[in-house]
Amino acid sequence: MTAPLSALLVSYIWPPTGGVGVQRVLKLAKYLPDHGVTPSVLTVANPSMALSDPSLARDIPRDLEVLQARTFEPGYEVKQALWDHARASVGRQGLMEGARRRLASAARRALVPDPQVLWQPDAQRALLRRLRQRRDDVVMITAPPFSAFLSAPLVRAFRRPALVLDYRDEWLTLRTQYEMLSSRRNAIVSGALENGLLRLAHVV
Repeated sequence: MTAPLSALLVSYIWPPTGGVGVQRVLKLAKYLPDHGVTPSVLTVANPSMALSDPSLARDIPRDLEVLQARTFEPGYEVKQALWDHARASVGRQGLMEGARRRLASAARRALVPDPQVLWQPDAQRALLRRLRQRRDDVVMITAPPFSAFLSAPLVRAFRRPALVLDYRDEWLTLRTQYEMLSSRRNAIVSGALENGLLRLAHVV
């Protein structure tokens, strides 16, 4: 009998977040033990997402270890209101309208590749603690949001875990969607990030 493999699944989306994207990591956590893999999950404590489905929690195994890290994002309603107001105010006159528009635009330009990059400071602290305390055989990072892939260099700094980057969508396609700013700068920076991060992965 060989010891089961240990896999850490890093995913921003996790119940109670809803939507189709959460299903892959949730079902992996549920069924991997049937195939000789002991999973655990690192996710966000306070997700800023549009969809919620608390019923998905029924699929979380009782003995699953779930680590949580906080994001500095505002609530989804606040983000949505800011983006919507910026779009609606295009063409309007006035000092306040212009200031709000510039603020929203500056925020989106700074949050590359996506607003969920504000999860990375605490997520990487939690991941570093995990890597020091317990060496998993595999760390799988699933995206979008693609800012989750920014943890890849930290994983590769430790020799043992194999690094898997899991694409649920194409980063190229989503550079102008998924709360991302449609701009040439975002596309250039995200493209360079993707190329560099892909080189770190053992498996994609």
